[in-house]
Amino acid sequence: GRAADPGGAPSAAEGRVRGGPMPSGRAAAGFLLLLRGLLAREDASTLHLFPGVPRPWTGSGQRIDFKRLPTSFGPLEASLATEGGETLVGIVLHAGREPERIVVHLRFPEPRVVTKCALHGICSDERIDGDRLFIEQPRGVLFVTLTHERAAVGAPS
Repeated sequence: GRAADPGGAPSAAEGRVRGGPMPSGRAAAGFLLLLRGLLAREDASTLHLFPGVPRPWTGSGQRIDFKRLPTSFGPLEASLATEGGETLVGIVLHAGREPERIVVHLRFPEPRVVTKCALHGICSDERIDGDRLFIEQPRGVLFVTLTHERAAVGAPS
């Protein structure tokens, strides 16, 4: 016979929980990998941050934070917050396992032009190229303030 609880619902051992079927471990793992890919991606010695976040997630008033995200460079902590024409990025790297380069993908909801970049922390160089911030030889804790404005119609982002 079927094992059932006193209320007549199938038991969890049969693959069901209250409210519907028990999620598949494979589906849950796939979802977590998808979410991780939105936030961070490694490419040899380069760490890409926020490479796949949906553009509305980076609009004014929005904030993305994560802590202890496992990467090949050690656990990672990062945040990205936009308010009006300013975006703040915070990055905490695992000492001794830093990437050679970080690429922060600035996926604004509408085309923006970065007019100023102020980086506080240790790195050999930083530069903006379109909607990406490149940070060379980063170390430790980095804070970046980006000032930006709406791009002129027809201008590349």
